[in-house]
Amino acid sequence: MKIGFNLVSQKDALWVRVLCSKYGWKNQIPDSIHRSNFSHLWRSLSKVWPLCCENLIWSIGEGKSIRGWKDSWIPDVGPLCSYFPTHPNIDLECTLKDWVFPDGTWNLELLRL
Repeated sequence: MKIGFNLVSQKDALWVRVLCSKYGWKNQIPDSIHRSNFSHLWRSLSKVWPLCCENLIWSIGEGKSIRGWKDSWIPDVGPLCSYFPTHPNIDLECTLKDWVFPDGTWNLELLRL
C-alpha cells in the first residue's frame, strides 16, 4: 500500500518515473494497473491497487490529471459516469481542466447531457 501511495504522491521521483514509463502510466491514475508482462513488484501492487484508489483524496490543482466523469474525485459520490452510464455525449477521458474555461466559467458544452 505504501508503494502505491508513493507512486501517486511522488511523481517526480526517479523510481516513479521509471515505473510509469515502463508500464505506460500517463498523468491520470488508472482504474487498473494489471499488465500481462510485469515485475513481481508491479504484480503485488496491482493486487492492492483497488484499495489504494479507494483511499486516495484528490488535490484538484489545475484539474489536468483528473478525469471528471471516470475518477472518484468527489468524496462519498464515486465516479460521476456511474450516474449516466450509457449517455452518448459523455467524453469519459475529459479532465476537470476541460470543464472550466480560463476565465473561471463552466464549459457547459462538455457538461450538457
